[in-house]
Amino acid sequence: MLHALIHPANRQDRDGRLDLLATLQTTFPKLKTLFADAAYQGPRFRQGVAALRGTLEVEIAKRPMQDQGVTVLPKHWLVERTLV
Repeated sequence: MLHALIHPANRQDRDGRLDLLATLQTTFPKLKTLFADAAYQGPRFRQGVAALRGTLEVEIAKRPMQDQGVTVLPKHWLVERTLV
């Protein structure tokens, strides 16, 4: 884990995402890729990333469409480990 941001329990992680990105910008100026889980997909997050740091690539770990039940996602585990 490179960085953490702690917010109140009544605030969803997805709502604090851009606050975290704002602190990453100065702490890790050479960061090229951000791995996130499916909760962070969507236009609001991508627009926020582009506004804060246009060169940062976002990789979303998604479940393959045909899989059902428990599926190990290669990058997803890295993301989930940091939430513990």
